[in-house]
Amino acid sequence: MTQWGFDPHIHPMLLYQPHAPAASPSLTQVGSCVPGNPVVLEYAIHREQPLLNRVEIKIIDRSTEMAVKSHVVDLTLREGMDPTKTKKLDNLDRDKTHFECIPFGYHPTVSEYKTKIIIPAEYIDSYFDSNYQLKIEVSDIWDYKVGEILSLSV
Repeated sequence: MTQWGFDPHIHPMLLYQPHAPAASPSLTQVGSCVPGNPVVLEYAIHREQPLLNRVEIKIIDRSTEMAVKSHVVDLTLREGMDPTKTKKLDNLDRDKTHFECIPFGYHPTVSEYKTKIIIPAEYIDSYFDSNYQLKIEVSDIWDYKVGEILSLSV
């Protein structure tokens, strides 16, 4: 609770009625998935509906198809972050999976709002092996999902 008596970090689109996005979101890998570097993905959605809410990351053992490691960042449920103080919500913990907005300015032809999703190298480096894959699932506040599976082969 804050000095105002409410959590100021509510997703503003939660004030609207649930509806399908104006356009399907996309998730694209930026750069390569190699040891020592973070995995960077770009989530894009129509600029009038910036609804990004949840990122779920799993490292999957291919032989068992089971997750051996997982992490969730959920803005609505405050998972994957420390919500005890407003300052902690406002400052990114770059040692964990986090988001970075991609500035787009205003131009009539720009129709997408893009966000970088960054998975630190430290999180995945010990799993670079042909036996593992990285599964990323991103959802918006209405639970529309898009995903990507990346090989962790070297």
